[in-house]
Amino acid sequence: MTKLTRPSLLLLALLSPAALAQGNPLSGNPLSGIFDRVAGQAQSGQPAPAAAAAPANEKVLTYQPSPRVSSELRTQFVNGLITGAKQGGTLSAANERQLRDGLARVDIAAEYGKLLKPRGYDVYNVATALTLYVVSSFEVLDGVQTTDAQDRATYEQFRGALLTIPGVARMTDADKQKFAEGLMWLTAFQSNDVEQAKKGTPGYSLEKVRAQIKGTLQGFRLDPDRIRLGEKGLQARK
Repeated sequence: MTKLTRPSLLLLALLSPAALAQGNPLSGNPLSGIFDRVAGQAQSGQPAPAAAAAPANEKVLTYQPSPRVSSELRTQFVNGLITGAKQGGTLSAANERQLRDGLARVDIAAEYGKLLKPRGYDVYNVATALTLYVVSSFEVLDGVQTTDAQDRATYEQFRGALLTIPGVARMTDADKQKFAEGLMWLTAFQSNDVEQAKKGTPGYSLEKVRAQIKGTLQGFRLDPDRIRLGEKGLQARK
């Protein structure tokens, strides 16, 4: 799955890994349970739930993006990051201004859309955001690049599971956007951590990044010790 590496996000190098771990506003989101549902199906060996491909059905997974919602979510993430950095004494006033100004110009969905749309994914679709986050996470954990077939199989797993949840159809565009863009920010932060570790930035290491990613997935009840990403998407780890 394509990773996001944009110059504006390199500002995150101003923060410590501990600070980056602070910015996860997805905890408690009703849709977070989708991870547990798909993990359970993968462990049991069940196929992805059958779901009609009719446009009317697919529409419940998409949302009309709002600049206001994007701005609010971005501010929430940035405030969490800065709070964590200040608590650790790792962020100067000048760096805080640089970080806020730089990230204020980032449209996370638009950036990922440039990379995902040519591959046939709608960036304003919750299943796309779930696939991006999970596939990117397992790429880091397992140290391998996934194939297009694996990416698509994972997308179909999430798509099918989402379409079997009645509550999804009642979600507002804002609720879906917050969840989807939150996953995109998490993916971008993880990609930044990996890049910093590879560059040898003090305080960063692939071991720490992988531990952080594993912990976040386990918090979503998708345990990499039990689940792997294979040709059929998420599967039981044997």
